[in-house]
Amino acid sequence: MNSGVSVASADGLKHYLSGLDGSADPVMKGSETMSATKNTMDAAAGSDAAPGAGSGGRGQRAGAGAGNDRIVATLNEVACRPDGAPWGVRELAETLGGSRSTVNRILQGLTEQGLAARDANGNYTAGQRLRVLANRLLDRHPLLGSARSIIDTLSRSCDATALLALYDPSAGRCFVAMVTMAPGPVRYNLGPGTVIPLHAGAAGRAILAELGVDAVDEAALTAFTEDTVTDRAGLERLLAEDRAAGYTVSVGQHFALAAGVAAPFRFGGLLGAVSVTRPRYDTTDADLLRFAPQVQDAARRLSALPPEPVNSPV
Repeated sequence: MNSGVSVASADGLKHYLSGLDGSADPVMKGSETMSATKNTMDAAAGSDAAPGAGSGGRGQRAGAGAGNDRIVATLNEVACRPDGAPWGVRELAETLGGSRSTVNRILQGLTEQGLAARDANGNYTAGQRLRVLANRLLDRHPLLGSARSIIDTLSRSCDATALLALYDPSAGRCFVAMVTMAPGPVRYNLGPGTVIPLHAGAAGRAILAELGVDAVDEAALTAFTEDTVTDRAGLERLLAEDRAAGYTVSVGQHFALAAGVAAPFRFGGLLGAVSVTRPRYDTTDADLLRFAPQVQDAARRLSALPPEPVNSPV
């Protein structure tokens, strides 16, 4: 399955934009890429620099930083839109909490560089250059570049949607990094980049079992369904059971009509989880117990991947 644009988080995207390594790509090369991206950022930030930003100094640096943050947030929303659906300028501005004029300028600048694309209706999607760059980064990632076959195999063997989620310690949350959707009428809105809760759902709770209950704030214990466990004591009991079993089972705790199994894994400095999800009405307790060893095996295989992707030129 083609997971589309797989730049999976705003933090990762910001790191990429601020640190292009100058390697050749099908559109531009080296310093041309650096210069063009910087020019896009500067132009899009435009008049939105912080008050008092003059020719240098702290104000200018603060304004540039704020402008860059807005660009990264805009690009992240464009890249992570479920199913690649287009954004209208008004809708995107409301989502970001920014002005339409600012978002429109940013989108125009991104479009000039091929990082966004404008359709006949004036809406925006990920541009072809962004898709190429995202796929290049995915292929080169030591974990994600090698994980696809593991996730695909797990999805087929369980006849389920399989996903790989990663924990972002800087934001205190986890997000979907890779997903293979199972065929059938039921599909879950869990594309790459989707933030998932730590306390609800199999993948998030498998990660939380490794972190401990204190990793989630009281305010974040939101009830997604009537089965979501939101009290800290009850959640701690579940996490203890998860740690003892070596896997997590969640039925209706994130999506009311979903049932899933997940197991945590570690790869270098990354903490993540791999999970399978199926329709609740078509999944028995025996099914979940049967899936658990397969999910655990996938987690072990992910942990054992080499530190560099197999196709790495290094």
